[in-house]
Parts: sequence; structure tokens; C-alpha cells
Amino acid sequence: MKPVKVLFIPHPMPSHLIPLISLARKLRKNEFTVAFLVPQELGEYVRNNNLDLIDLPGRNFDKMTQELIAISNFNADVIVDDHNFYTAFSSRVMNKPRISIVRKGTIPFENLTIGYKHSSGVNEFFESLKSLDHKGLDLWRPTTISDLFKGDINLIPSIPTLETLPPELEERGSYIYSGPLLLNDEEMAGSLSFSSDVLTALDIFLANNRNRRIVYFTKGIADPPEILNRAEYCIHSLLSHEEVAVITNVKIQGQHDKSRYFSNNFLPMNKICAVADIMIHQCGSGAYNYQLINKIPGIVLGSKCYDRDDIALRLEKIGVAAYIPADLDEQSYYNKFDEYARQLLQDVSDLRIRQKLSLEEIKGEIDCIQGAFNFESIIRQAIEKRVQLQPY
Repeated sequence: MKPVKVLFIPHPMPSHLIPLISLARKLRKNEFTVAFLVPQELGEYVRNNNLDLIDLPGRNFDKMTQELIAISNFNADVIVDDHNFYTAFSSRVMNKPRISIVRKGTIPFENLTIGYKHSSGVNEFFESLKSLDHKGLDLWRPTTISDLFKGDINLIPSIPTLETLPPELEERGSYIYSGPLLLNDEEMAGSLSFSSDVLTALDIFLANNRNRRIVYFTKGIADPPEILNRAEYCIHSLLSHEEVAVITNVKIQGQHDKSRYFSNNFLPMNKICAVADIMIHQCGSGAYNYQLINKIPGIVLGSKCYDRDDIALRLEKIGVAAYIPADLDEQSYYNKFDEYARQLLQDVSDLRIRQKLSLEEIKGEIDCIQGAFNFESIIRQAIEKRVQLQPY
């Protein structure tokens, strides 16, 4: 029997490429042939994992046309995408089964925080679709943002305790939890990532601070102003504790002990999280999963993005992180940060003890979900489901 051809199409950012590489690495090469359609700057991440790229001569096409050509040239049996804006259209035009990665903010019927935004540009893209003559162009028209990301099968890279399905959701069986879809540090190597020089410098830093508390402070790969405008204070506040050393991708100014401060745009997250005593993050999908997998007590800084802050509220409710909303006035914000940091730096504080206990439970659920996840069978399920349905 010939191998099943699987085409992976991420939203053009590393954070959406990582889950797809993780999925592709789960497939046996004698039964599946895989390829990726990615921007040129992300191609080396695919090649470094011994995976193939779709080569489009010139690439001077709009993104929709790129997808259609790639699907046709590769003769894909199934498409797997992560938050790609165009795959809802291309998969329909080509009548191909689609497996879509969905998260908070792209699942139908979710109750999201009013007044907050989505962390990507999907709102703007969705609004731009309203100006198209869908009827005249004979195009399918999404009625909600969630419609853009709904596949034949939908993978949630989390666990039910954190990203609970709404009760109104139909076809609940098409939503499958995979647990975190991450890569190890070696698999992440590339020009948009950390270098060997960074690894060497980090080893020296950790050795020099082996008797200190390691605090990992990350803003993610975005630049949320709600966090950056206050990060300077927060990091200086952490460094005011002599027993603390900070690793971060945020640059700070002012006087500080440089021997206890390590900064770089890209960092080996697995290496750092394996030794971190506290993790401070913005609750991006990858970031919060690193915290949970490594069972690190944490603080989440709000960014007014409902797909992040709504998860942050859930993390706080189940006791695995403390959450600081972005819309607090500065003094209240800083007071909360200082108090949470003070408590989490103490082994015997109630907050740290509660978080450690809750993290043990969540890690157990993650292990259970990941152990039951079988991507190969899901691909075959998506193909069979499409065979049984009428074309779009």
C-alpha cells in the first residue's frame, strides 16, 4: 500500500510551526510521506528535522494560490494546519481532508472575555473577508472566526482540565486532545533560535548562579506592550533579591547586577525550564505548557488577549499559576507582582506549596493524554470521515 501523503501548513510563525513538526515526527516514514509549506525563513527548522519542504518556483504567489499549487503538486491525501487563515478555503477547493490545530479563541461557542482581542491578526483578516464578493466568486463564506479553523478533525494541544469544550459544541467527537505539542532544544535549532554561543554562555551563567533561585521571565516571541511597558520594573524587582538570578528575552536598562541577569532574544526553553524555580510568562500555548510539563510555579502577566488571558484565569483557578491582569493601575500591578514573587521564592509559602501540589496533578493528566494520543490513526480517521461525507 502506498504511503499516505500529509501536507503541513502553519501560520507563518515559529510558534505555529513547532506543533506541526512535533506531529510530523510521530509518523512512520514507511507509511507516511510528509511535506511542509512554510516561508523561506522558517524552512531550516523543517530541514533540521529531516523533513521535506514544498518547493514553489519563485514563490511570487498570494498565499491562497501557494496552498492550492502545493496541495496539487504534492498530491496531498490530507492537510494538517495550525492557525492558517487560508486553509479553510484551499482544503474546500481541493476537497481534501483537513486536520486543524485549535486552541482557546478558535473553538466554536466559547465564552471569551469581552473587550479583549485575539493575539493574532485573525480579527483583521476575518473583517477583510466581508468586502469580498463570495457569491460572485463562488467562495465559501465563514460566519465566525471559529469557522476558519474548523477541520474534519480538530486537535487541541492541551488537556481537558485547561481547555474545556463548550457544552453547546456539536460534533464533540471531532475535537481530540493531544497534550502539549513541543520540540526539544536540539529540534528547535535554527537561525531564528538560539546559537551554540548562547548555550555556552548560559551554561556558564547557570554554573555561576547554581546556589541562587532561577527565575525565567519570557514575553514570548511577540512584543505585547501590556507586558513590555512593565517588564523593566518587574525584572529589577526580581533582581533586588540577592538570591535570585533572572533569565529572560527582555532587555532592561538601568543599574543591575549583570552577573545575575542573562538575556537573549531566543533561548533554549527545555534547558531553562528544567532548572527554573519560577516561570513568568504571557500564557502563549507553548509557554504555559512548558511551565506545566516542568512543574514550575508561575506567574502569568496579562496581555488583554482573550485567547491567553482566559487560559491564565483557568490556570489561576486550578492553582498552578498566579495571574496579574494587564488593566490594573501600575501601583496595584506592581504590588501584586512583588507579593506573588515574594511568596513563590519561599519554599514554605502557602502559594508555592499549593501550586506545586496542583502542578503534580496536571502533569499526571498531561502524561495520560499524551500516552493515549495516536496521530497516525487520527490521520486515517480524517480520510475515512471525508470519504463518507459529500464534498463541500
